[in-house]
Amino acid sequence: MKPFYQDEYATIYHGSSEGVKSADVIVLDPPDYIGNLKDYECKTLIVFCGKRVIEYIRQLPKRKLHLIGCNRLHAITPRLAISNDYVLVFGESQIGFRGALYNVLSFEERLHPWERPENLMRRILQETKGDILDPFMGSGSTLVVGSKLKRKCIGYEIEENFCQITARRLEEVR
Repeated sequence: MKPFYQDEYATIYHGSSEGVKSADVIVLDPPDYIGNLKDYECKTLIVFCGKRVIEYIRQLPKRKLHLIGCNRLHAITPRLAISNDYVLVFGESQIGFRGALYNVLSFEERLHPWERPENLMRRILQETKGDILDPFMGSGSTLVVGSKLKRKCIGYEIEENFCQITARRLEEVR
């Protein structure tokens, strides 16, 4: 597959990541249940999983696990709502924090419905080593942060408009 975008650190592919399951660090924030995590070969596997946390933990019982509990703040006028989110980190990385609180961007500010804040991604990725793969790239927060950390990163996205958004964000980093 020909890259949609490529620079010194980041490569974007417009298309499915089917069959691509190997890197030093893999970040999974899938739009739906993705099945067997055992298929992914990596030193560190990071999974944003919400309420499917137990299903994913059971799949890799022998891998070292760090559970990061996150609370998402949603600004819902006139109230503030908090919801739970979980990040599972399987593997060698020593994540230096157990919990996080992050603000969900307003719908007007978001580039993608499930966009993760760069500061949260930075806290997680700076604790890992090696090349980064994001097979469900969305608006590219993982690639943007990886590039800022001067790490090689590859992202796949099936929707072209999100590839364009990520490419613009990466151009701003350069």
